[in-house]
Amino acid sequence: MMATGLIAAGVSVTKAENHAPELSIPIPVGHHAEGVRFPYHDERGTLKMDFSIQSAYRVDDSHLQMKLVKLLTYDDSGKLEMTIDMPSSILDLRSRIVISDEPVMIRRADFEITGDTMQFDTQTHSGKIVGKVKMLIFNSIDIGGPGAK
Repeated sequence: MMATGLIAAGVSVTKAENHAPELSIPIPVGHHAEGVRFPYHDERGTLKMDFSIQSAYRVDDSHLQMKLVKLLTYDDSGKLEMTIDMPSSILDLRSRIVISDEPVMIRRADFEITGDTMQFDTQTHSGKIVGKVKMLIFNSIDIGGPGAK
């Protein structure tokens, strides 16, 4: 079964014993959804992430397969931190780690980085990019480059 249109549901978090908080996505196991958007807020109500997914498939209780994903992350003040574009990825709802085995692009105000594969921890906003990694730094003065004081 496939749902179409925009799904803009809030994401709830449940604590699993000895595990990171689990994301609860409103897509049943074995179903597809098109035009999915789900924001994630922390316990204080601050927007931390916003997923926009062209096509999603709930593989099982703990995995969401995503196609054409734009993930926006926000800092503690709610300001846009970075944008991650992925053609295809899997979100582990228990660990909250996104894995992409296809080329990805991460953009922030001061840099842009691309690579062949990525693993991104949505809790810590950290990850790793592997294979043909290319980084463009837009303002070297901000990071102590030539001309920095």
